[in-house]
Amino acid sequence: MLQDYTDINTARYSGLVRREYADSFVEDRIPRVCDSRASLGIGQRVGDFFVKKLRRDELTQMPPQRFLNNTKVWKSTQSFVVEPIGIIYEGGLPSLLRQEGAAYMITRYIDGDNAYLTWGFNRGEMWVDWKNQAGVLSTLGGHLSKLRKEGVFLLDIAPRDIVLVKNFPHLVDMEHVAFGQHNDPELTRQQIDQFRRDYGLFLEGEDLEALLKTVFEGGEDE
Repeated sequence: MLQDYTDINTARYSGLVRREYADSFVEDRIPRVCDSRASLGIGQRVGDFFVKKLRRDELTQMPPQRFLNNTKVWKSTQSFVVEPIGIIYEGGLPSLLRQEGAAYMITRYIDGDNAYLTWGFNRGEMWVDWKNQAGVLSTLGGHLSKLRKEGVFLLDIAPRDIVLVKNFPHLVDMEHVAFGQHNDPELTRQQIDQFRRDYGLFLEGEDLEALLKTVFEGGEDE
């Protein structure tokens, strides 16, 4: 799974970077990427990349589960999942084991609009009629259906984790993913339940049920 990555080892940094991008992470570039001080859990654009500083509790596993999940899902389909570029650690191994260092997950930047803002979710309200987004949501359902057939079940598909490029949804956060058998019914149920919780913050009643039907029954494979 990680055979496509090469090691990064300098006096201050270590990590893994996809081989084809290794030249972009020569020693003088790494500090500029990491010293962007991407907001914890939010991240920011640095050139062609998106850098997210991981939480300290994610450093108990090396590489972090979020990064491993992303590489696995990327292997399943490369058309609508954010491309994992690498993981870079700042600080030596003793510091990392004590969770005193920092880790930066690097993905390719997707130049689009965050669905949370585009769909108008704010303070429990929607600024636009979600029904106007039926085509986008059906495409999202197709993405999830394709992944389920590969035994991949995203368990966090909140609007903040979706970027729209010309109304085509891209999935950008792989922290919560379950892996199982083809169309596993229990994991599918968990995915639907989590989707209901995420979108139940903004919709209720018939609107929420119609949204679930659009995504989980109306979505067609690409």
